[in-house]
Amino acid sequence: MSTTIDGITVRLGRDPEDFRRFMITVQAYSRVKPGLKSSNDIDPGKSNGQQHLLQLIGAAGAACAEYLDEKYGDNIDPVTASQNAIRAFGEECHLQIALAKDAPAKVKRLEQHAAAVLKDHERELLHKLSWSLKHGEKLTPVEVQWVDQCLARVHGNQLH
Repeated sequence: MSTTIDGITVRLGRDPEDFRRFMITVQAYSRVKPGLKSSNDIDPGKSNGQQHLLQLIGAAGAACAEYLDEKYGDNIDPVTASQNAIRAFGEECHLQIALAKDAPAKVKRLEQHAAAVLKDHERELLHKLSWSLKHGEKLTPVEVQWVDQCLARVHGNQLH
């Protein structure tokens, strides 16, 4: 899941190299060449606080817009792109908080049915998500969506 505001997308996710770390991806989509985008990843652990993190996100949005302008002639205002990136990040955080409320109960329910429904790699991911929750971390919107999809498979199997 991600939040897009006027062609600027922000997504919260896990670092593919280290599951314990989060990444923020800021993307700007080209208006001149549909399908092309510019992307920047931000490690929130490297920021000095909330204000610094927001500056990094804004700078990433502006940098994406400037890259598309230089490379493809897109006319995306870097200041507006910066503001949209920060707004999209705020919306993505609100979404994460809202989805995280039910996440522990959903993960626990899925753990009860894991052997019957999940494949080995899915059980491994579920174990990582459970570990994260037990250590006080919140799940990303993409992870909550995955848990919901797996639970739908559990309930779909019960209907047959």
